Amino acid sequence: MMETALSVEGFSVWRGRSEIVRSVDLEVGQGELVCLLGSNGAGKTTLTEGLLGVIPARARKLEFHGRAIAGLRPWHRVRAGIVLVPQERSLFAGMTVEENLLVGARPRSQAGPFDLAAMYELFPRLKDRAGQLAGTLSGGERSMLAIARGLMLQPRTLVLDEPSLGLAPVIVQTIMRTISDINAAGVSILLIEQNVHQALRLASRGYVLDGGKIIAAGTAESLLASSLVESGYLGSTTSTREER
Repeated sequence: MMETALSVEGFSVWRGRSEIVRSVDLEVGQGELVCLLGSNGAGKTTLTEGLLGVIPARARKLEFHGRAIAGLRPWHRVRAGIVLVPQERSLFAGMTVEENLLVGARPRSQAGPFDLAAMYELFPRLKDRAGQLAGTLSGGERSMLAIARGLMLQPRTLVLDEPSLGLAPVIVQTIMRTISDINAAGVSILLIEQNVHQALRLASRGYVLDGGKIIAAGTAESLLASSLVESGYLGSTTSTREER
């Protein structure tokens, strides 16, 4: 039986007085890649911020590797091993690529497999641009850097919020292959995406979020064949060209 990495039951998240995510149940197994699908405004980003404790949330159960984390501050959740790569990348534009990576590095006493050399092997383009300011990178390079910086925190579970957003299809393919490689290295992944077909090709299971509620869940194969995809409800999202 697969060990559970992240287990969520009755999870609700607020922005101000508005309840955006309502009583969500989801689970990510150890070493599993699970996707969370939904259109703009479905509540995907709000859910991720609630998981990390950035905004107010309430749950019947919120456990990470069997440990209750609902009462932990965001940085304690990160130290426990759950790391968010946000949709907006949140890079330090005035710092170089390498400086951005080193900001995410754990102290040597807590070092893990994802060190600077491993990041340059995983993302050769970042090695070529190590001394370049992050603010001058292309969209695809910024996405690579955001993921690499998250990995430098040695995550047990990586939460990726729209990593393909704004990228040309050829760059999306590269990013998705890299996400698959990261998962193959043993990192559990919760992949939040509008790019339905790309996400379901990588994932073993998926959830569909709409209006802050889970409206469908199942294997990747069953969701690909479902009426939600067939009818175009989820759309066949293609990336906006940003990369040249």
